[in-house]
Amino acid sequence: MSTKVSIVSPTLAASQSLVRDIQTLERTADVRVQVGGVETACGEIAKSSPDLLVVEMGDVKSADLHMLEQALINRHGTSLILLTPDRSPDTLLGAMRAGIREVVPMPLMNGEFKAAYARQMDRMRATGRTAGGQTEGDVIAFMPTKGGAGATFLATSFAHALSTRSKRVAVIDLNLVLGDAAIFLSEKPVTATIADLAQQEKRLDGALLESVMIQCGEHLWLLASPESPDSAMGVRAETVAHIIALARNRYDYVVLDMSRSPDNVSLRALDVAKTVYMVAQTNLPFLHDAKRQLAFLNELGYAQGKLELVLNRVDKRGALTPADFRKTLRFDQAREIPNSYGAVSYAINHGLPILRHLPRDPVARAINAWAEEWVPAVHEARSTWLGGLGIGR
Repeated sequence: MSTKVSIVSPTLAASQSLVRDIQTLERTADVRVQVGGVETACGEIAKSSPDLLVVEMGDVKSADLHMLEQALINRHGTSLILLTPDRSPDTLLGAMRAGIREVVPMPLMNGEFKAAYARQMDRMRATGRTAGGQTEGDVIAFMPTKGGAGATFLATSFAHALSTRSKRVAVIDLNLVLGDAAIFLSEKPVTATIADLAQQEKRLDGALLESVMIQCGEHLWLLASPESPDSAMGVRAETVAHIIALARNRYDYVVLDMSRSPDNVSLRALDVAKTVYMVAQTNLPFLHDAKRQLAFLNELGYAQGKLELVLNRVDKRGALTPADFRKTLRFDQAREIPNSYGAVSYAINHGLPILRHLPRDPVARAINAWAEEWVPAVHEARSTWLGGLGIGR
């Protein structure tokens, strides 16, 4: 079935180059052109429900973004690309919050619109049902409230626990400047990173993605962060969104190891996450930073129901208790991971998942129970000769 595309532009002439670009990428696309502004665009969403809407605007007002957001709320199947010369931080952030998938600068150059269109085609192919009839994978994000929270250890351990349930799991290290998730799961050297994918974005597909990942187990893969800050500078938010969309199409679960500071890359990832685990420890600096981080995320429109609190290295003898954190941060509940410093340190220092190293350790058991909530284990009845006689049932 061809893609249903609508273009809303101030003039008919301005839209012709867009039509040509679309048809070079997708000859069968069903393209409809409308002359108008934001009101026309909102009407097109309501009446036509296109797969992709391309809107060209000059100055972008907050009221315009609000109108588009309201129109998109009930049309989750419509992706929107905004073309505008307005590149102010307020506009970019407002567009992101409104649910606009791409903001492409005007005037168009260097094939930027074609690249944005191709990314949205990949995303739409990865959304909903794949060719094999499988639903797209769940995205689960781990975000530290402060450095040293242990979010990377929990993210990688949780991913490993999911993979032991015969689920294909991908870990993507999105701490682009100082990420080290690879050493938590494997002793293999990192030979390619997310920065290498960013350099090959024009030919990026699922096969290329998987080819640069480290296989850390039978059902577990990891995409490493860049080796240097300079390499991290070349990774764009749009590239990360593309990578996550491809990963969702190939894996049952995509676990994101995030940095603590929200930026354009982080926000793109958080938008598609089903659950965001905020990781803290039970002391005052963590509580202080968790309050600020939570307020910022709520201001950006992330509902409290999407955010969950995880308290790591819980010590019942501490001055601050889990109850203090729940009350202050207004969480009804919080997941508690016990303190087992020796076992965790050994696992980290040897690149071993703790479930493989010490499966009966309290931390390992807590992580296993956590994964059980996402993927209940299948317990098969044992076949014995007594069972065959009906004894002991």
